[in-house]
Amino acid sequence: MGKNSVIASDIRESDGHSSIEEGPYIPLDVMDTDAISAICKERE
Repeated sequence: MGKNSVIASDIRESDGHSSIEEGPYIPLDVMDTDAISAICKERE
């Protein structure tokens, strides 16, 4: 994980978004390691 990695407990509302239910982020099941690995490789 790089310095820009975020875990779910670190997500907070910010001035740019009225709700954390808005993106941009990709919902992932924490147990779905294949999907997580694929996204990490895609963003490298």
